[in-house]
Amino acid sequence: MISINWMVDESSTGTAYYRKKGEETWYEKSTSTGTNLSVVIDNLEPATVYEIKLGAKDTAGNTT
Repeated sequence: MISINWMVDESSTGTAYYRKKGEETWYEKSTSTGTNLSVVIDNLEPATVYEIKLGAKDTAGNTT
């Protein structure tokens, strides 16, 4: 399990995308809405390298 926290300037819904390194499929985990975003990704395999991308989308549809 890993817990990730990040901040954004405007109220947004955050999303974490993750996958095992070298695999093609990205999995998605959404957060609640706000400026302090956090997500917990569980069911990760021990001794395995993962790639993680974080994104956010505000109410105007702007994404990061």
